[in-house]
Amino acid sequence: MSIIPLDQIGAADAGRVGSKAANLGALRRAGLPVPDGFVVVGVPGQDLVPHVAALGDVPLAVRSSALAEDLADASFAGQYETILNVRGMNLVRNAIRRCRQSASSARVATYRAHRAERTGDEIAVLIQRMVPADASGVAFTANPITGDRSERVINAVRGLGETLVSGQAAAEEWVVRGGRASRRRSVEQAIGTEDATATPPGRCGWFAALRTSTGSNRARCW
Repeated sequence: MSIIPLDQIGAADAGRVGSKAANLGALRRAGLPVPDGFVVVGVPGQDLVPHVAALGDVPLAVRSSALAEDLADASFAGQYETILNVRGMNLVRNAIRRCRQSASSARVATYRAHRAERTGDEIAVLIQRMVPADASGVAFTANPITGDRSERVINAVRGLGETLVSGQAAAEEWVVRGGRASRRRSVEQAIGTEDATATPPGRCGWFAALRTSTGSNRARCW
């Protein structure tokens, strides 16, 4: 078992901590506003205690970072457990156990059989500080429908991103092309025009942070 701070993780570590944690570690080391955290590989012992304490008395997000997750040809999106707003050592341990157990669930086995037969069930667990987000979302660096790499597609909702990625909420959709953003779809409770174009309020979604190139070179979080 090992516990690895995000600050010590980079893209080359995907083989032991999973692509999700490896990419977040790389973004954090590049200076982007990724919430502090660490990755647990294996079943944690007493050395988990100081790492949790170092994050402070704040709610935590406990998520999977499986080796068979976020692959080029299979995403496993929504297959593994995510537990949010976790506080207290006992609840953190329970959340880690639930994440690890989800790797052997029936839904994961079914997805693996159809989409990623050659992958194993190894799983690391990512623990980060929660952020009380005003708005959260997912940004695609290529249009996921057409494959057009000249377009960036952003799906965003108010509040935590979990409501979006779990399918509980419909998103506001934006397409960015040539430095200009256009709204493709607007739904009730989604992020509004003024939020999408304004300087970020400083409270960003816990799972994604992107730096845009709009002339101002300001960091924007979704």
